[in-house]
Amino acid sequence: MKSFKDPKWQAFVKKCKKRVTDDNKELGIESVFLPQSEICPKPKYLTIAMEPGMDSVEEMKKWIKMGYKGFVNFTIDYCAYKFLCGEKYQYQFVDFCKGAMTQEDAGNSKTQRYKNWLPLLKEEWELLGKPPIIAVGKGMYDILTREIKKYKFEMKIADYIIHYSRQTAGYRKKIYERFQLKSYLPKEENKIEMKKVIDELLKKNELKQSAISEIWNGKLYKDIEQEQLFALYKSNFKDFKTKGKIQHFLRRS
Repeated sequence: MKSFKDPKWQAFVKKCKKRVTDDNKELGIESVFLPQSEICPKPKYLTIAMEPGMDSVEEMKKWIKMGYKGFVNFTIDYCAYKFLCGEKYQYQFVDFCKGAMTQEDAGNSKTQRYKNWLPLLKEEWELLGKPPIIAVGKGMYDILTREIKKYKFEMKIADYIIHYSRQTAGYRKKIYERFQLKSYLPKEENKIEMKKVIDELLKKNELKQSAISEIWNGKLYKDIEQEQLFALYKSNFKDFKTKGKIQHFLRRS
């Protein structure tokens, strides 16, 4: 696929929008379709998270009205751009399920919802040229691996990076310390460059400058300040680029 304007991609997006509506009816949840960031139509790597999270429907509708696409941790975006793709936008970040919802609805509906979305994820992967898949979080890796095997899809989840949620903060700190990644912490020039890279990414998604400013004032600076997470993603993506796999644990002596 050469462009996100491809009719096949547009038809796929319509299917996703309908799937969100059907999930709401069938599963008794309240979710809002969130268009995905359109970074690269033929990426070298595909990164997959679970589903967009939100505090309320009103909050999500506000962001969508501004043209926001995709709930992305922007530390992942920068590190994928910089350390995985050699300073090129040759990756694509997507959510497995495209409906933004509360954590409660996500937990209550995930078994059936993931089953509903798996054929669409396969279609998305094929449209994007069947790139290697990196899951966001061990939980996503396990779910995708199990479901793909169950339905005998040809897809394969190559590896995973640690999740960026607050719940994994303690574990991330232990891994960071065990791998002695102090030298991988971001420098001030990284943070300046990160802002430029993400600004360009947001412009690629055709966001207005007012929306970009509000996004920066809201969550992006919080992402940049997660320095240990930056170090872990830098290490993970450098591993995957050079070795085709990520070293998650050190053997105990």
